[in-house]
This record gives sequence, structure tokens and C-alpha cells, in this order.
Amino acid sequence: MIKNNRHSPPSALSPFKGKAGLVVRLLLSDSQLIWTGRALAEELGFSQAWVNRLLDSLAKQGLVQRNSQGTKSQTQLLTTQPLLKKWTALYNIDQNEQLFFYHPSKKPLKIIQAAQQKEGFLYALTGYAAVNAIKQTSHHAPPMVYLWPQKPDEQTFEALVRKLENVYGFIPVANQANVILLKPVQKESVFFKSLSVRGMPLVSAVQLFLDL
Repeated sequence: MIKNNRHSPPSALSPFKGKAGLVVRLLLSDSQLIWTGRALAEELGFSQAWVNRLLDSLAKQGLVQRNSQGTKSQTQLLTTQPLLKKWTALYNIDQNEQLFFYHPSKKPLKIIQAAQQKEGFLYALTGYAAVNAIKQTSHHAPPMVYLWPQKPDEQTFEALVRKLENVYGFIPVANQANVILLKPVQKESVFFKSLSVRGMPLVSAVQLFLDL
């Protein structure tokens, strides 16, 4: 679960960077819902005043529809396409650091799942392997997995990867990888509204769309 600091919301109003992206992710998670700034702030643990400023900024860009009722102003997406189009113009999966590994068991996802249960960290499948988990397709690329420490103030991403190498047998390779580990440029936000399919965590539909 993502923990937010109600007293320290992000200062920037760019809707696709840092924790500001959580507001956009929440709006996109169900485009039919009508939100108040207060409800969004309570859901995410942000300042209501800051959330309203961000929503005003989105409205000025024509990305959401917002009526004017002061603190009770309501916000709704008319369509998801303009917002997603603007986001995809600024984001590419290659912005995440990618590490290529081979695991001799040839079942890297099961090993990661077992390691997570023992060590505790955030992870989620993305890319074509995530699509295959939802509905079988003809794509057979190595699975791509986002990893992030459960407590990044106590453990770095690099330390987590070293543990997977030294304790769980993941071997860094230049080719013939059977899993690709991603260091999320969006940090823990990439796990927001993650899905679960047969016990395997997958990124949200929004994140999967962006990654593909």
C-alpha cells in the first residue's frame, strides 16, 4: 500500500510527475465517477487546497470538466483519451532503468514471488507478459517486472537487486535473459491500483497502457 504524507503534498502542478500523478491515476481508474476535491484529497491523503489547485490546472488545459461550487466543486473526465494522449507524449517505458537477468530455474516470476513473501518489497508485472496473464496472446517477450523497496528510506533499489542476485540466484546477463527488472522512474506510484491475476500482481490498466 502506498503511504502518503497529508502534510507534505507535492508542490508542482505537473499532473504526470511525482505524487501528482496519483490524482490523474485515480481519475482514470474510473472515468465515470464524479469527484470533489475533498474526496480526492481524503482518498490520497493530500491537502484539499493543493488537490483543488491541480484540478483547476487540469480544467484550464481542457483535460477535465469542473463546475464551480467552491470547496464542493465537482470534477469528471469527459473522455480519457486527451489525458492519456498527453501522458503518453511525455512517458516511455524506456525511461525506467532496465536490468536483464537469467534464473536457472527458468521460473523467475515464481522465485520473485517467493522472495517477496520472505523479504517484503513491491513488485508488479507489466508489458506483454502482463497482457498474457490477462488474456493469452502470441507475444513471448521476457517478463518485465517493476521492483521497489517496501521501505525505500531503509533499503535502496540497488540493495534489493543485489539480494536477488546473492540470495535468490538471479544472474545478470547481456542476452538470453528470462526476466527484466525495472527500476520505476515513477517510484511507488507505478504500483497504484495494481491488479492481481492468479496471485501475480500486475500493474494497473492505466500503467499497462502507458508501458505498451
